[in-house]
Amino acid sequence: MTTYATAIRDAIYERVKALPGYSFRKEPVPTLDEDDLPCMTVFIVNEILQPDGDANVAEPSFEATSTIAISIMRGFKDPITLDGQADRDIDMVENRLLTDPTFVGRGPSVAAPFESIRGITRRRLYPSNGDTFLLELRLEMQFFNRIYFEPVVTTELSTVHVEATPVGSNQPQPVVGEWTLPS
Repeated sequence: MTTYATAIRDAIYERVKALPGYSFRKEPVPTLDEDDLPCMTVFIVNEILQPDGDANVAEPSFEATSTIAISIMRGFKDPITLDGQADRDIDMVENRLLTDPTFVGRGPSVAAPFESIRGITRRRLYPSNGDTFLLELRLEMQFFNRIYFEPVVTTELSTVHVEATPVGSNQPQPVVGEWTLPS
């Protein structure tokens, strides 16, 4: 089964890979060559599952928060140029995703791959690469879903048997009832 996080990551990747001027990846790569820049990477940061309601009651169900990162790495000789371009890159990604009704689930009969977006964080990272200024601007988006694990029922409920003794009753024998359910 594909997780919600993987489905969301793939949905983001399909939308941003049409943006011109980048090399694209779905998994972070520890090193990049200068020929790979600018590079956009879409990857899963984490998935957190917490009980949906009381834990250990009924079948397992969870509130899942998946964090997906869109990382844009650029390299320039001039850090001022680098800074402004990175902001434009991330603005373009946000606009591409958040105004797309097929992604956010707006419009008639459109199903988004998530229930809501819980938050967006912009991070600036400055890795070093010799004489070239590098900037990684990372957009981390937290998506919310509910996950249910329905029980696997291998037998059919066909008969209900009830025995009850009224509280405070002097009657030593319980009242017994049995019903056969239609198939």
